[in-house]
Amino acid sequence: MNSKTIKTEEKDVNKSVRMTGSEAIVRCLIEEGVNVLYGYPGGAIMPVYDELFKYQKEIHHVLTRHEQGATHAAQGYARISGKVGVAMATSGPGATNLITGIADAQIDSTPIVCITGQVFSTLLGTDAFQETDIIGISTPVTKWNHQITEASEIPSVLAKAFYIAKSGRPGPVLIDITKDAQLEEFDFEYKKCTGIRSYKPVPTLDSEKLNEAAELINKAKKPLIVWGQGVILGEAEEELKAVIEKAGIPSAWTILGASAIPTSHPLNIGMVGMHGNYAPNVLTNECDVLIAIGMRFDDRVTGNLNTYAKQAKIIHFEIDPAEVDKNVKTNIAVLGNAKTSLAELLPLLNENSHETWHNKFKKLHQIEFKKIIHKDLHPTKEGLTMGEVLKEINAQSKGNAAIVSDVGQHQMVACRYAEFNQTKSNITSGGLGTMGFALPAAIGAKMAAPERDVIAIAGDGGYQMTIQELGTIFQTKVPVKIVVLNNEFLGMVRQWQQLFFDKRYASTEMINPDFTTIAKGYYIQARKVTKREELNEAVAEMMTCKEAYFLEVCVEKEDNVFPVSIYTENNIGLLNRISAIFQRRHINIECISTSVSEIEGVSRWTIVVITSEEQMKKIIGQIEKQVEVIKAYFHTDEEIIYQESCLFKIKSDLLFDEPQIKNIIKDSNSRIVTVNKKFFVLEKSGRRHEVDMLHRELSAFGIMQFVRSGRIAVTKEEMKISTILAEFQH
Repeated sequence: MNSKTIKTEEKDVNKSVRMTGSEAIVRCLIEEGVNVLYGYPGGAIMPVYDELFKYQKEIHHVLTRHEQGATHAAQGYARISGKVGVAMATSGPGATNLITGIADAQIDSTPIVCITGQVFSTLLGTDAFQETDIIGISTPVTKWNHQITEASEIPSVLAKAFYIAKSGRPGPVLIDITKDAQLEEFDFEYKKCTGIRSYKPVPTLDSEKLNEAAELINKAKKPLIVWGQGVILGEAEEELKAVIEKAGIPSAWTILGASAIPTSHPLNIGMVGMHGNYAPNVLTNECDVLIAIGMRFDDRVTGNLNTYAKQAKIIHFEIDPAEVDKNVKTNIAVLGNAKTSLAELLPLLNENSHETWHNKFKKLHQIEFKKIIHKDLHPTKEGLTMGEVLKEINAQSKGNAAIVSDVGQHQMVACRYAEFNQTKSNITSGGLGTMGFALPAAIGAKMAAPERDVIAIAGDGGYQMTIQELGTIFQTKVPVKIVVLNNEFLGMVRQWQQLFFDKRYASTEMINPDFTTIAKGYYIQARKVTKREELNEAVAEMMTCKEAYFLEVCVEKEDNVFPVSIYTENNIGLLNRISAIFQRRHINIECISTSVSEIEGVSRWTIVVITSEEQMKKIIGQIEKQVEVIKAYFHTDEEIIYQESCLFKIKSDLLFDEPQIKNIIKDSNSRIVTVNKKFFVLEKSGRRHEVDMLHRELSAFGIMQFVRSGRIAVTKEEMKISTILAEFQH
């Protein structure tokens, strides 16, 4: 990997040296300890890149394939190292392409400094080529920004930029530098910024408020701690652990707070919020004291503010005064750095265990484990789940990997089920929810922590938003592990459509390319998993690989497909009447098949529809009203074993001229049923996603004809139709 640690010479930085503005920029970066930066060159920033060429031993520049990738890589670098990440771009579209990453860093409090080139100062405001008002554009999404038009400003402004980005509540800073300022010569000297008169990054701790908080906590019968990323940013992990252990308080985390204390800690009760765990969410509205530490009461945590923890006294430990009472009214606000505040709080707390209160969390956890978690991690249905992929990664990484997740269903699964043994292990886009974050952020994280396993986990949607960063991996040889959980849907959007938009699934189905072939095109080792028995070996291969590795896991779609079994006397007109039952409810019949059944003289129909369980119960009642229908059932995937069959007609030449065709046939467990000079016919039976996958792979070579049967299914349990018929005959 090219991201090596750089040793810089000690220089007398207080002695002025004549140099250009562009060289001064590079020297400022070196003085701030920057040894890697991410960027993309262009006209307005070219003088700086010319100087970077001369300082290659001191600073490793990583050429990303898009400026957004540069900001996300800088974020990943900052999040795992605690240092300031740096990104660089040219003016105009180069600068505007940074904005998504900057906005992400702002809302997630990530310290990055972005440097952009700008047109000559004499051209400002003239709509010159590639001129944009990046200061105006970035103002709402930066902690601070500034435009430099004279070279003499460079040292003081960049020193200020790094100080602001890292101090207090961290955030992004953008510095825009005109081209003439880069070319101008001046006498350079550098002094690090240690303070700004108008800026107080850390409020003074109020000991009176701290005593009030301790008294309230000591009196509490049902206290609950919810901690956020402020604990990690303040390096207060050990202090938090000491507080919760002494006071015996059950403690939950926000999505960005994950990994501050180990997942296995007995007082770690899981994640709060919309996609969080059952016990902390339910008991938030039962606790008598809620202690919020380094979190901002985001809407995904609180839900409806009118019903959030109304019974509880609220104590808020927070470094940013603007967050206090912004969403939730607090009873006691303790302002300051979490590390200092918790260290001062600890001796004021009484030792406690709250055993009865803890047992409530344990009981609710057992309910969630039985109904949700066990099925996610140990599924009995045939298709793979996202949860079991995380379970396998946990087992083989032993909870020591840094997980960099994208945005979507896989993100929530990763946060819920990933095991973390050390801090700064959960890197994700929390507040902005930026699809495409994971791949470039994982690059930055791995470069900052080369000794750690860094695993990017993405969905098939978000992955394609920054898929070009595979080129960065190829060029830098950074050994990132990439796992794409492919369900061929924009899963989170589809879930919301299911819950809140009456299942109108608009524009959420993905028709995807061959991801493994794309990865191999960048000379990255790649593998695809479609079956459970392949998963263990594939994850092991990925974890032991010393180079970059791409793993695609095809997981089942969460699409509420219900097969309906109907035992009937197959009379004329019955099909029309049953079809009309679905039609009146605007439910499309995906497929229908009919055949003789195990009972002589009785037909069995299998109809497949996509709808809700509640709707299905009503429909079954309507179907059973039909005179000819003996019995109707609907089944979930866990209750049945089902298959689909299909036939492909393909030119015979391809069988002999394209070696890949034979590999596809072998890998898909298909069989050739006939061959002649003009064509061959391939038969495949399997699950729907297997048939879909084979169809996509063969479509690249050309399919003459394709025909597919509907789903057919048998139940795992006896359906007792014989008993029903016997009772009827009796």
